[in-house]
Amino acid sequence: MKRTIYFIALLRRTTILLACGLPALAAKVPAVATARPLLRPAADVPVSGRVTGPDGSSLPGVTVLVRGTTIGTSTNSDGIFTLNAPVGSTLVFSFV
Repeated sequence: MKRTIYFIALLRRTTILLACGLPALAAKVPAVATARPLLRPAADVPVSGRVTGPDGSSLPGVTVLVRGTTIGTSTNSDGIFTLNAPVGSTLVFSFV
């Protein structure tokens, strides 16, 4: 019973640590127990493209962001952009 409670507590600490990224929440754990990350980080893939308007003309200065991150870029004078984004992420385009 003690072992089950111990592993549940260890799993909760690991989950909180991974979700928040705060090492202060991790209490000292005996050397017998080892915690492995539950999730693998997604690999980044290069993404590039050309942003055009309804008439097919290039749109310079369009901001391209990966939703939920600070990864982003803007299109050049020909409307072309390039960035590295995690697999399965969503791109958000904005233009003023």
